[in-house]
Amino acid sequence: MALSVLTCFGNNKERRLLKPLAMMARQQYLQAIDEESLALKVNRILAEYLHKHGDFSEQLTIFLGKCRQMATA
Repeated sequence: MALSVLTCFGNNKERRLLKPLAMMARQQYLQAIDEESLALKVNRILAEYLHKHGDFSEQLTIFLGKCRQMATA
């Protein structure tokens, strides 16, 4: 779900930067190119974005929070 959030939600800057990374991670997962789990890839993408660009927009934060809630439910 978080991977889908990265491709659809957030401000223009977030979508411009995160969508290509999310699509590449999905493609690598589907083609079994990399041994890194999809969850680890998404976590790495999010951590790198935060490190380079600071906090997420409110919209992206809300949707990522909803993903987390659904995953723990």
